[in-house]
Amino acid sequence: MVCKYLTTLQNMVPTIYSMISIEPDQTFKVVSSLTKKFYWKTGKHGSEHSELNFRQARKGVIIERIFVLSTKNEPGEFAEIIEEQTRAGIHVYYIFK
Repeated sequence: MVCKYLTTLQNMVPTIYSMISIEPDQTFKVVSSLTKKFYWKTGKHGSEHSELNFRQARKGVIIERIFVLSTKNEPGEFAEIIEEQTRAGIHVYYIFK
């Protein structure tokens, strides 16, 4: 298992292109802010980013995502997004600021 990239949302655009080059059985580790629900569900870059992640997970890329949350209420608010990522085969964790 190889960890090829560690990134944040601030440099997501280069990450999208980098993620394409990851091969099955390699690991992609990412820390993501989950402060804007619209970004992950309806935002153009967020939905494209999610779809790329889902495709890569189906190909066998191991994706580990840590969502950074602001409050202890947020896991419930973002449950749909967290569950969608998990169903897609992404290993999801969350921490609080």
